Amino acid sequence: MRAWLPSAITLCGALAAVLSLLWAAERPYWACNALIAAALCDMLDGRVARALNAQSAFGEQLDSLVDVIAFGVAPAFLAFSWRLSQLGSAAGIPLAALPCTLFVACSAVRLARFNSRPDADPGMFQGIPTPVAALLVVTSIMSWHELELAPTGDPRFLVGVLLATSALMVLPVPFRSFKHFRSRWARTTFAVRRSMPATWPIATHQQSRSCGAPCRWRRPSICRPAT
Repeated sequence: MRAWLPSAITLCGALAAVLSLLWAAERPYWACNALIAAALCDMLDGRVARALNAQSAFGEQLDSLVDVIAFGVAPAFLAFSWRLSQLGSAAGIPLAALPCTLFVACSAVRLARFNSRPDADPGMFQGIPTPVAALLVVTSIMSWHELELAPTGDPRFLVGVLLATSALMVLPVPFRSFKHFRSRWARTTFAVRRSMPATWPIATHQQSRSCGAPCRWRRPSICRPAT
């Protein structure tokens, strides 16, 4: 039973990814939150496996397969459903197929490279991890929802995010891991910021209005059920 607990957490991440796919068209904000939940599951399963001494090759392969869905396919489909479908099509093929496919392909390459050749320095990543890339897409969508920033609602902006994150996943550029920090407080802060990047625009918005009236929270139509 102990050996299956990490895999159960991994499969919870798969459930969150499927929910994101199902909600992408009509409830994109809910889909964003589902991907955040998937990222939290991805952070937990490995730690639980190490704590219980239940690490296995099966768990590693299962985690990678779920990551392709949760942090490759689901964010790309969410981006397409939310804005990129507005780019139109040519010869019956959506123009958004290229950036979306590139994002999924780079996610798969990043995971395959990590499995076959893990990062030599445990404190550094070679290319950003796939959950970080997915959550950058989520941040773009949620920042428009929370702050209604016009650039983040432009399909071309989202194409740029997909292309940039795709490149950052596969380029051999070193990025600091939370394990690189010495203090537990710093590691915890970095992990929370990594798992919930969409919180920063909200905090910035609150700080910018701290000298005036409290923020007014609205319920945008983006998260209302379709009628």
